[in-house]
Amino acid sequence: MKPSRLTLVVAQKIVGYFHRVASPIYTGYVASEIGYSLDQTQLMLEALSKADVVRQLTIEEKKLKQIDPRGNVWVLVEPAHPGKATW
Repeated sequence: MKPSRLTLVVAQKIVGYFHRVASPIYTGYVASEIGYSLDQTQLMLEALSKADVVRQLTIEEKKLKQIDPRGNVWVLVEPAHPGKATW
């Protein structure tokens, strides 16, 4: 099934936000940035994860970065690039 144009636009917005922030991001921050619900944002992040664009931090990574291990935190798979950031 081909993704809708809206889905692609939202995915681009999410990825652009990750490039702008260039650090691990909670799902809630992504949701507030793109204006979607937590559930919708979670689904988009999971789709981007399946496409190897973003991934969730492991518990060990969260502990190293002093992030609550219960948090739902995502990071880009490849290094962030300022030229791909969106404002």
